[in-house]
Formats: sequence, C-alpha cells, structure tokens
Amino acid sequence: MTHVRNVAVVKDLYTVFDPEVGDTACVEKIIGLADHEARSAIERLAWGVLFPPSPADRLSIALWVGLLAVRDPHTRRIWEAIADGVTKLQVSLLDDEEKVRSYIRSAHQREPDGEEVVKMLDMARDLASWETTPDHSQMVMTVLDAALVTAPHLMQRSWNVAQFSEPGLVLSDRPVVLVPREADLNRRVGVGLGTAKELWLPLDRRTALIMHDNALVGERVSG
Repeated sequence: MTHVRNVAVVKDLYTVFDPEVGDTACVEKIIGLADHEARSAIERLAWGVLFPPSPADRLSIALWVGLLAVRDPHTRRIWEAIADGVTKLQVSLLDDEEKVRSYIRSAHQREPDGEEVVKMLDMARDLASWETTPDHSQMVMTVLDAALVTAPHLMQRSWNVAQFSEPGLVLSDRPVVLVPREADLNRRVGVGLGTAKELWLPLDRRTALIMHDNALVGERVSG
C-alpha cells in the first residue's frame, strides 16, 4: 500500500524545459499567481455585495476559470489522444514509397534514406503498434495559451451568482461544468468553453457562479 499523497498528486505536471536553465517551475508559479489574484475576487463575488464584479475582478476570475478548465491531467490525456489520432491519420495516408519520400522532403528539407522510408511504410500499415506523445513543455504552454484565448469569451458572458442556504456544493478536481445547448445535444456535437450554453462553477460550498449568454436573464445575484 502507498500513502494517498503518492497516488493523488501528479508530479511535475507543469514543469517545462528551458534550454538556458533546464527544468523550471516557472509555469507553476504563473498558475499560482493566477490562483492568488482570483482568490480575493472570488471572495468579493461570493459575498454578493460588490456585484457586478469590477473589470479587474472579472479578468482575474475569467483567467482562473480558463486555467481550471484545461490544466487537469484528464484534459492533458485528451489532448495527447487527439494529437496521436491526428498523427496516425496523417501517416495512414502515406501508403506508397513516393508519398513517404515526398513527405520527408517537405517536413525535413532533405532527401530521405531507404531505411526511414521502409520504417514509415511499416508504421502506416500497422497504426496500432505505435503511439506518439506531444512534447511535454509544448503541452504545458498550450494550457496557458488556451486560458488566454478563453478568458475574453468568459468575460463577455453574463455572470450570475447563486447563493444557497446550506453548504451542499462539492468542490471537485474538475469543477467547471459545461451545459450544452439543446440543439447541439440533439446533433450530438461537442461542447466547449466557447460554445456551451452555460458554465457552472462552485465558488465555495454555498455559492455557485453561472456564466451564460441569455440577454433576457442578464446579471444578478439570487438566493
């Protein structure tokens, strides 16, 4: 048996490699700063007395929510699976020697040798025998990029604060809940931070934040 700390914590999830300094925790510090900036803003929002939130508070919370939605191990695994699938789709199209040679010339700006041509043809014929994983540092930077792209969309949504009389909300490791639009649900299409009908997020055990785009509802505190 092992201690829960050893199975519940993913080590070095945000450690990146810098050619000049080696492995660095700079991204972890950035995420920690985002958490710190959002903390006071969330407390003011949960109180409900300073509503709607100021532009600075709205930005801090939007960045924090954007990071929460993409920085967990589950999302990382999804992105890795997508990258693997896209790579295999590209390789599957290289079904003859000339296509492989043309691909290598275009991708690496050099003439391919016979061994690597044979190897790539074998890969194209047996996609299940191998898998690819994106560069770890690049995946970490993708997390930051996704949060920066998402934040403006979250800020443009209307924000509602729901206050409950009892502390019944659960603060999970993946607290951002995406509510799909009915039309998208019927068409069985995906739902993301930019396309969801609503985003639900517990701020504490008694307070939830709802981000939506219903102009008739607007922004309000309810309880």
